[in-house]
Amino acid sequence: MLMGTGYVIYKDTLDMLGGFDEESLVDDTEMSLRIFRGKYHIRWVPFATTWEQEPDTFKVWFKQRTRWSIGNIVTTWKYLPATFINPYPLGLEVLMFALNFVIFISALIASNTTLILGILKISTLTLSGPFMMLWALSIIVYFFHMSFAIREEDDRPFNYFYAFIGYFTYAQFFIPVLLNAFWQLLKQSFNKERMQWDKTVRKEEKH
Repeated sequence: MLMGTGYVIYKDTLDMLGGFDEESLVDDTEMSLRIFRGKYHIRWVPFATTWEQEPDTFKVWFKQRTRWSIGNIVTTWKYLPATFINPYPLGLEVLMFALNFVIFISALIASNTTLILGILKISTLTLSGPFMMLWALSIIVYFFHMSFAIREEDDRPFNYFYAFIGYFTYAQFFIPVLLNAFWQLLKQSFNKERMQWDKTVRKEEKH
């Protein structure tokens, strides 16, 4: 996949693909799936280094991640029909987005809801099944997913610890992000509004 802050594309290739989709909120994701649909390849350059400024407030972070989520959901839906013709690599990438934005978040919400209702003794519903094993497996998958990036970028021991606790902290913030993204999509669809690019405010810029 292309990364928004660090990808290069040849002009003739861009022209051949029809240029950027100016209505997309996530040009990197959209361009990646279009490249895969055309059965082209994306090369990873491990020695290339880019820098970006992360949001310095929760409000800015929340708006940025909401935009990303809306854009990725719309783009995934846009390219879903093409996955039946091109299951690899396009279908695999679309499946990854579906697992992240639908299955993973739904599982987080269901898990947290069950935990809270149990603690408050509002519900004592019990279901038979390997749910503890599935919960442990989800943590393991999340940890190894994060560990891959850590190993490539900053292979220090405490970062792996942060990756582990990230499941119980950082990952949970995506519940309100995704709920807000779906709510915004519903409002836009109902009001027949066009999606608007929400520019991320940087530290040096005026709020």
